[in-house]
Amino acid sequence: MRNNKPYNGQTNNCSDNAKIGVEATGTKVDAQELIATGQSANTPNSLFKATGKLPNATVLKDPGKAVNNGFIEGAKGGVIGKAAQSYEGGQASPPRESTKKK
Repeated sequence: MRNNKPYNGQTNNCSDNAKIGVEATGTKVDAQELIATGQSANTPNSLFKATGKLPNATVLKDPGKAVNNGFIEGAKGGVIGKAAQSYEGGQASPPRESTKKK
């Protein structure tokens, strides 16, 4: 991670590090996305879209609609969304049995 700083989803995330790699070529990219009121961060989909527009960039595999959503919309359909659904109505879902052997 950047300068050995700990991971932070908003200011020091995987997309930040990938962006540093892209910008090492001498090309600046804007991968910022509004993630909350007054808060933005570099996100994977924004970085993908920004780098795909660079001169001589080639998309090796079309991700289809997977990159159309913003970070928050994508998260709602993924792990974060599933966790939020389990708490609908203030009711937590029962804990899952551990699959680890004791």
